[in-house]
Amino acid sequence: MISSTFRASLLILALCLAVSAQDQDKKTQTSTISGKVTMLGRAVPGVVVVARLIQSRRSVRFVDKTDSVGNYRITNVPPGTYEIVPSVTQYALTGPDMIKSLIVGEGETYDAIDFTVLRGGVITGRVTDSEGKPIVDEEIVISGPEGTAYQETVARLGLFRTTTDDRGIYRVFGLPPGKYTVAAGTNEEQFFLRVYSRFTYKRTFHPSTTEAAKATLIEVTEGGEATNIDIALRRRLVGYTVTGRVVDAASGNPQPNIRYSLTKYRENGWTSHGGMLTDAQGGFVFDGLPPGKYAVSLARSIDSDNYAEPVPFEVVDRDLEGLTLKLTEGGIISGSIVFEGVDERVARTKFPNMTVISFIDTNRPITEQASPSTPVNADGTFRLAGLGSGVVRFSIMTGVGESTPEFELARVERGGEIVARGIEIKEGQKISGLRLVVRNPSGSIRGELRIQNGQMQTDGMIVLVRRVGQESSLSANLDARGRFQLSGLAAGVYEVSLMTVGRPSRVVPAVKEVVVTDNQTSEVVLTLDLKDFYP
Repeated sequence: MISSTFRASLLILALCLAVSAQDQDKKTQTSTISGKVTMLGRAVPGVVVVARLIQSRRSVRFVDKTDSVGNYRITNVPPGTYEIVPSVTQYALTGPDMIKSLIVGEGETYDAIDFTVLRGGVITGRVTDSEGKPIVDEEIVISGPEGTAYQETVARLGLFRTTTDDRGIYRVFGLPPGKYTVAAGTNEEQFFLRVYSRFTYKRTFHPSTTEAAKATLIEVTEGGEATNIDIALRRRLVGYTVTGRVVDAASGNPQPNIRYSLTKYRENGWTSHGGMLTDAQGGFVFDGLPPGKYAVSLARSIDSDNYAEPVPFEVVDRDLEGLTLKLTEGGIISGSIVFEGVDERVARTKFPNMTVISFIDTNRPITEQASPSTPVNADGTFRLAGLGSGVVRFSIMTGVGESTPEFELARVERGGEIVARGIEIKEGQKISGLRLVVRNPSGSIRGELRIQNGQMQTDGMIVLVRRVGQESSLSANLDARGRFQLSGLAAGVYEVSLMTVGRPSRVVPAVKEVVVTDNQTSEVVLTLDLKDFYP
């Protein structure tokens, strides 16, 4: 006979097995992506095809290699949005076949994600200085083909960049047929980032012009080789030295080991780099600055309460000295993160991945306005220090990835009152007890584009999603099957539309309104009638 104790043990084991089976059923099912790589209708074996998860802090890649008949099959792919691209060197990828976007669901099979390749062309030549001597280790920049949107994809893949060898010779291969420009030397923005170098050659296009519009176009044929595409570098970019000190504003004493940064202003924005430290006498040096407008400022640090007004200066045709950056006690804003409409026990585990970003409107040009940030502590508190005077507004940033939800700032509270237009802070002022109320925008929009009365490539289209009543829009790319998805949306009514890019840009007559609710995915189908698009 079986004892009651043994029967109970069997019952417990059976229950555990049942629960385990249910857990297995709840596990996310992976998908499969397959296709073929061909050239002139023939299979190309041995090509590595990569599926890369985009919008993730981690480098997540799934790989397979084409077999003897050109087929590849990438398995165990978790849900997400991926870029599918073959890794080829001797072959050339053309047009929309270069990269294919794919929205991958659970337990699905995606067939016929195919790619075609061509025999790549070659451009080779030599780079020399004014005396005809070879220039070694000089970067070569190739742009084109002319008249296509190809260059944007080339930049994303990092293709067609090389440097000269010890003879000054370069060779770039795997180029699709088309017309290209070839250049060597450094543009001014790169020169600014190379402040360690006082001299370098100005960006020069084949054969010897510094104006892109006057560059000679190099025609590359399939499998062909364009030789003797030489570049003679003549003009040098001359840099100047700028020196100064960081001192205490009250005492005038020099401040060693203070981090500072440099900003260069352009017509359409600015470029900054920092992380440098002052020396034992509080000094700083910028060596090799090209002519232009700049500012030296205090580099932001979460462990420093210091503040200093940026010091603007202009480099014309000589070295500068005597700049002074004056340290004062900066303002401090502290408070805590409060969740709304979120399981707080789960949400609090996200604190280590959260950052509070402040934007300080100082009534100065946008290029001189600061955006200090600070990580959120494990208990949900935060402390922003070293703030200048002005009106402070806030936002929340969280880690990017499929397992980390993004939060949005719902409102700011101070003393039980809602702060609608930011908090004004004065020099050295300390403000505490702020409450940043955040929520998890958990709605999603998933959809697809259906084309009537013809066929049309969708690689030049994007989906625009705008919440009704707001000015700004979010965008999403259509994948290889004409599908798109946007997650992390707040509940509300959204307008979904299509826009072409570079044809020229225009809104496509295929607009839908979609209601988004929390923790739900709203489906939408956009229909494009080519009779309306091409009347």
